Amino acid sequence: MSFKIIVNPAAGRGRLGRQLPQLDSWLHSLGLKYQLATTDAPGHALELAAEAAQQGWETVVAVGGDGTMNEVLNGIIDTPAHMGFIPAGTGNDFARTLGIPLDIKKAAQVLVSGKTVPMDIGRDREGCFSIILGLGFPSDVMHHVNTTKNIFRGSLAITVSILQVVNKLQPYPVHIQLDDTAFSTTIMGIFILNTRFTGGGLQIAPNAVYDDGLLDVVVMHEMKKFDFLRTLPKAYKGTHLSNPAVEVFRTTKVSVTSVEPMAKLFDGNVFGHSPVEAHIMPAALRVWVPGGKE
Repeated sequence: MSFKIIVNPAAGRGRLGRQLPQLDSWLHSLGLKYQLATTDAPGHALELAAEAAQQGWETVVAVGGDGTMNEVLNGIIDTPAHMGFIPAGTGNDFARTLGIPLDIKKAAQVLVSGKTVPMDIGRDREGCFSIILGLGFPSDVMHHVNTTKNIFRGSLAITVSILQVVNKLQPYPVHIQLDDTAFSTTIMGIFILNTRFTGGGLQIAPNAVYDDGLLDVVVMHEMKKFDFLRTLPKAYKGTHLSNPAVEVFRTTKVSVTSVEPMAKLFDGNVFGHSPVEAHIMPAALRVWVPGGKE
């Protein structure tokens, strides 16, 4: 098995770049057939991943955060290449979902001792996602995380951004079309999820499964800020669904139109604007996870 390793040295507030020589040494000690490449700008991981798949690398590994992972995903999605992930970013929800260790060295070991499994992928007209396609609140939070410098790392950086963004919360009128229903409402946020975890460990869709052929669409209807702040922390345990302003739908496709353009969150990256036209692609990707050889 050959591995193209794509590293985002800016991940983890630049910490990954400082660990690069050590990572290279770990990978070499595992006896992998690999080639390491580093990114130098947003979008570069996508270019490197697409090039690697075209060159015939069997597995393309993203090393960084969920944003780096998303770029690699979009670079290889329509190719035979498998994907690996070594988490070193802010949310690391892709790793959390698949049981990949959050320790870099242990995550690298998965490429030797693990196995590949099929994973569903969501596809919108502007890109693919493995974790979330979000509008409104989730997009606002990740934009804040990606553009604001602070001393916090990991999930704490997302929590701090949530507290800072909540003061600017605004409701958005939208129309939502699912497999079996359609309705208009005013929302604080829409979470179109393929996985259980998002936002650094929030269980927004606690029953989501990454290989069930369905998207879990969580709609947070308009609510007062105090109610929102009281509800959101419950999502760490998945108990927020008791709030009647939070609804969950399961569907194979979803479209969302809005009065004003709304920025989209694709996993850890914010790009594009509404409308949303998304559907699930069952078993569209094979991913490395811990476990015995197949």
